[in-house]
Amino acid sequence: MTKQDSIDALLGIASAPLGPAEAVSSATLLEASEGMRAVMSVLRRRNGFYAFESALLFRPLSSCGSVRGIIEWNSPAGWRAAYGDAARGITFFAEDIFAVQFGITASGVVSFNPETAEIIELTKTLSEWVGAVLSDYAELTGWPLAREWQATHGPIPPGKRLLPRKPFVLGGEYEVGNLVAVDEQEAITKLGRLYAQIARLPDGQSVTLSDWL
Repeated sequence: MTKQDSIDALLGIASAPLGPAEAVSSATLLEASEGMRAVMSVLRRRNGFYAFESALLFRPLSSCGSVRGIIEWNSPAGWRAAYGDAARGITFFAEDIFAVQFGITASGVVSFNPETAEIIELTKTLSEWVGAVLSDYAELTGWPLAREWQATHGPIPPGKRLLPRKPFVLGGEYEVGNLVAVDEQEAITKLGRLYAQIARLPDGQSVTLSDWL
């Protein structure tokens, strides 16, 4: 599958655009790197979208309703502040159903686990990442649990992600009964607080959750 074919295939199964096309028609603000030029080329075709039954969110350029845009989402004064240098050099443009972030770095596309700040290098280019998502969407987007959760609770509203009642990093199960829909800003803020608390603790010390779910 060529670069163009993979992007066409993803857009072919994606939702309607989340934001207006004119908002990115001439925008150059985020085009400082090859990776972000590739992201912007997708946004010019469809300014943000959901795919795989809302499991994957590809953010619009600017916030639209309850969905935060790439510009606002990457503000250093926002949720990223909880991670300090752990998220440095990454521009986040998409996420899976559990708020695991996908971002562009100088070397390619990575995933960023907000519970642990673990970074995994996925692909060298955005088109390769799209191909990987199309090939392994169950693993990379959390689609099976998103679909199962919605079969019981109904569609996940725009701007919400599924958080575990007991965090995965603390042994929470990947099952519908452990998941609840939470506003994306609230979700990532809570995950940042969880990370900050865990990062300060010595290995083996218990974690006390406060203001979780």
